[in-house]
Amino acid sequence: DYTLRVEAGLGVAGGEIESRVEIDILGDGLVGWSFSLRPPAAEVTALEILPGLALLDPIPDFYQPQIEADGISVGVVYFGPGTVFLPPGVDQEIHRVIWSIPTTATGVIPLLFTDDVGRPPVATSVVPVGTGQSLTPDLEFGSIEIVPGFRRGDANGDGTIDIADPVRLSGQLFQGEPPIPCADAGDANDDGVLDIADVVTVLEALFGSGSMTIDGACGPDPTVDGLDCAQPDCP
Repeated sequence: DYTLRVEAGLGVAGGEIESRVEIDILGDGLVGWSFSLRPPAAEVTALEILPGLALLDPIPDFYQPQIEADGISVGVVYFGPGTVFLPPGVDQEIHRVIWSIPTTATGVIPLLFTDDVGRPPVATSVVPVGTGQSLTPDLEFGSIEIVPGFRRGDANGDGTIDIADPVRLSGQLFQGEPPIPCADAGDANDDGVLDIADVVTVLEALFGSGSMTIDGACGPDPTVDGLDCAQPDCP
């Protein structure tokens, strides 16, 4: 009746990534829960633990996130007057965790629910309304996959976004110059195609109204398309 899961995704070595902790409640609502979440030693480090959307209404009476050297722990309780509890529902976002990824990270980094983070150790359990008893929920572990990163708009791959980038991209498109080192970076508007619209997007970011897709940050491509990045320009 209760499933706790952690969702992560693609991350870049040397960057940050947000994971979401969600819960499915198919039985009675919950008046409390706690969990420990642990990555492999030294693989990633928690920077911040934030309440998820489901905790904005109703707001819990007790909310205690803890960042430890070996992971994180969280405890939540509703004990106010009336019938305040987290109601039944699926995919309820209860927490968000920001992780720092070291520059040496590679491969896939698992995020595992445990019962041993904190002092004293915090068990992973839920408390249904009206029972006063803890139960162990079903657990779905998540992972962070380390992938090459790039700066969208950095068409020439020098690590900065400036006037040289639309010039370089125009050279490939209209003057027969060699392909740019990272096609994903040249796809400035993130539509999966390299064309004049990308040149315009970079120019708008530099001299016009700005761009929703270009922020100068190093990251993975959130969009599935036919482009790739032969020579990542970051971290």
